Amino acid sequence: REEVATPAGWERFVALTAELAAACGAAGITLGLENVSWCALSSVRDVVAFATRLTEIGTPTQIGFVFDPFQAVEAGANLFMILAAMGNRVVDVHISDYRERDPGARHLPPGDGDLPWSALLRAVAGSGYAGPLMIEGALGDDETIIGRVRGHLNPLIRSVFSFAPDGAQGLVTGERTHAATSTSTAPPAGVRAGIDLFNEGRFYEAHEAIEHEWHAERGPIRRLYQGILQIGVGFHHALNGNHRGAVLLLTDGIDKTAAFTPHCLGLETGVLVAQARACLARLTALGPDRLAEFDTGSIPRIEGRAGE
Repeated sequence: REEVATPAGWERFVALTAELAAACGAAGITLGLENVSWCALSSVRDVVAFATRLTEIGTPTQIGFVFDPFQAVEAGANLFMILAAMGNRVVDVHISDYRERDPGARHLPPGDGDLPWSALLRAVAGSGYAGPLMIEGALGDDETIIGRVRGHLNPLIRSVFSFAPDGAQGLVTGERTHAATSTSTAPPAGVRAGIDLFNEGRFYEAHEAIEHEWHAERGPIRRLYQGILQIGVGFHHALNGNHRGAVLLLTDGIDKTAAFTPHCLGLETGVLVAQARACLARLTALGPDRLAEFDTGSIPRIEGRAGE
């Protein structure tokens, strides 16, 4: 990483990569550059800077990115922003888990750490990547660990991609295939988990769960996710004495969620908006000095439609 810290060093890196990309293309293979935590492309800024030069470095069949969410987190980078910066030039994905409370336990099997796999897989699909997911870590000598990983990831893969977990074909031919994400009539796993936390009154944790899905989603529905998490954060502020924050976040969240009423993804969004508006009106009337009088029992739950 130190070798590319100067402008001259960065230009040498770009020039050498172009040479390697040309050689790889001539050999019929694609050069992949990974966002390794201690190498040249460890930060969002690095990946963005490199991505802007890709057209002069090589064609999509000559060079692309290898996305590694573990390496992104280890580098302190936002893994969703790293992936977004790679655009549609992802040629491989390495997967392993990261445990925040035990960063020394590196490359855990997916599902054994803290990474938001539901949102991650949806973000990978949104990038257009449809190739294999390479597990990077120790899996043991029997089927125990790999069976646990498959049990965790396969349902998520089926909910995101249009093909079965073992059904992705085509990248080995050199032709870029694109993942067609499945349309869903229910919230993704991370949003469902966030709604459960919201209904338990754990609004900050709900925000964190839903935020991953908001980052992963590229379609208009991401505005609903943001609206729900903002309503939750608004109530978090109200319960912690921050009147201004409560009013601002509730106002923004209600406005966003209102675009998806009366129902969306099997949720009673219209009921949520109406009840949240009543709370906002009450908070506004109370003002900062009487915030303690707010009836927390009036905070709404997010309910599913009857029969869904």
